[in-house]
Amino acid sequence: MIHLCSDQITVFQSIIQQTNSAVVVSAGSVLISDPAWLPGEIAEIAAYARQPVGRIPPRLLFTHSDFDHILGYGAFPGSNVIASKGLKQHPNKKAVIQEIREWDNNNFFSRNYPMEFPQVDMPIPADGAEFPFGKTRLRFFLSPGHNMDGIFTLVEEPGILLAGDYLSDFELPIIHYSYQDYVDTLRKAEKLIIGGQVRLLVPGHGKVTQDPMEMKRRLKVAFDYLKQLEDALSRKDETLIQCLSEQFAFPSAFTKVCHETNVKIVRQALFGRKRG
Repeated sequence: MIHLCSDQITVFQSIIQQTNSAVVVSAGSVLISDPAWLPGEIAEIAAYARQPVGRIPPRLLFTHSDFDHILGYGAFPGSNVIASKGLKQHPNKKAVIQEIREWDNNNFFSRNYPMEFPQVDMPIPADGAEFPFGKTRLRFFLSPGHNMDGIFTLVEEPGILLAGDYLSDFELPIIHYSYQDYVDTLRKAEKLIIGGQVRLLVPGHGKVTQDPMEMKRRLKVAFDYLKQLEDALSRKDETLIQCLSEQFAFPSAFTKVCHETNVKIVRQALFGRKRG
């Protein structure tokens, strides 16, 4: 389903987890980020992306290696892939593919393309890497914290930030890798947003926004949750820890595990392994 459409970007939003896939166009160049979820949804994205440039393969961008963000890779043969150096060097690619297979099997889905982990042609090793893209540039920033291999991509004109699993309108922080890295990544996003470089924020899940105040609100929500979690752990306030768990939208076994993982990782960051 098309969530946003303009001359420069079309955002498709899956019915599964409100997952966003973007098709960005500049002077005949096409970039697709995280094509997802269902086979029919991915086929729609592929057909749409071919329109501006005939049969020239688009570039694929993967914001990070979570299975729901890389599962469309095989539907775009011949496309060059942009992702972080960390994703290229992912230590357990087979496990990610197995997650896709299990999800498809549990939901009785078949796909008409191979299940493969992305082969990265253009690995991003550090902040500040740039690639030309049509009449503009793509600028990249490593964004670890949620997991180990995330990247932000800024399409300089018209100021589109493809943010991966950060700054959703409904998701609280989900930390699978590192608390300090997560905070540092939010600071990078804050610098870009406060500096006026972001005019359209595209999170991995949820609503896109062009409103600077809404972008700042999302930053504040994320920072507030993390600060409250720090305070609760420092005071050993189990009641507040539980209350923070209840702030997650769409409460479920999944959000419960996400919060418990956040507690474990933040506690370890604050106090170390012996007390964690």
